[in-house]
Amino acid sequence: MLYASVDMRHIPQRDMSCGVSSIIHRRSVNEFLRNPGSQSDVATYIAAMAKELAEMASGCQMPLLRYLLEMAQDEALSISRQQQDSREAGE
Repeated sequence: MLYASVDMRHIPQRDMSCGVSSIIHRRSVNEFLRNPGSQSDVATYIAAMAKELAEMASGCQMPLLRYLLEMAQDEALSISRQQQDSREAGE
């Protein structure tokens, strides 16, 4: 799984104004600023956050914003995969 190398934690989120509630698995932004990890780790984190935000946008009937966030998620996952493939090829 892509998220295996990222130090994740469960942060409960309150019900959003649009009725979206979830448990977000993420590292705090401050943790990334102190220790960003690999490019793959950062891209994986961004993909996870973009997915959560896209779900929120969908729940609030914001289709264009959802679409843009899904594009960001896809790009971040692509970067993460490329980095992982490069690492595996170098082994």
